[in-house]
Amino acid sequence: SLYGHSSGAGLVLHAGARALPIDRIVLHDAPFGSGSEEERRAEQAEAEQLAALLSQDRRAEAVALFLAGMGLPAEVVDQLSHHPALLANAPTILYDPFEVMSERSRGGATAAEQAGTVTVPALVLVGEASPGFMMDVGRRIAAALPNGRLRVLAGHDHAAPADVVAPVLTEFLGTHRR
Repeated sequence: SLYGHSSGAGLVLHAGARALPIDRIVLHDAPFGSGSEEERRAEQAEAEQLAALLSQDRRAEAVALFLAGMGLPAEVVDQLSHHPALLANAPTILYDPFEVMSERSRGGATAAEQAGTVTVPALVLVGEASPGFMMDVGRRIAAALPNGRLRVLAGHDHAAPADVVAPVLTEFLGTHRR
């Protein structure tokens, strides 16, 4: 069984779509986009801007651009853009949204189209207070999964605590025995 949170959910969806020996998957707050042409153009422009900033080792600006694009409030972006761990990992920013999560990584298919090929039981978790686009994509993916279902984590956002997520995972993953 596999569990993936945020861009990790994209990796789990890739694994499920490749018919690997997986019993169940859980996708938690996957940040897939809508797949619109306008969105693709905006993502490409942001990727180019991030690549330019990173090539100049302007890590704080790259982190700030990325986080602002995720919809975080300006004061949070300002604080996090100077966090040592985020600065150290800044060169990896391009991988998650622009590689793992892109339609290019799915051979041009949308996340929902890819989800339609996953046959194992699947649970899609979305925080009730997560950004609206995550709720929308969570619903689309859950509906596309042949053996999928959606569960909304009431009152929680993208960073639902482990004591909330763990019982949900235990219930879903524990119901399957080989």
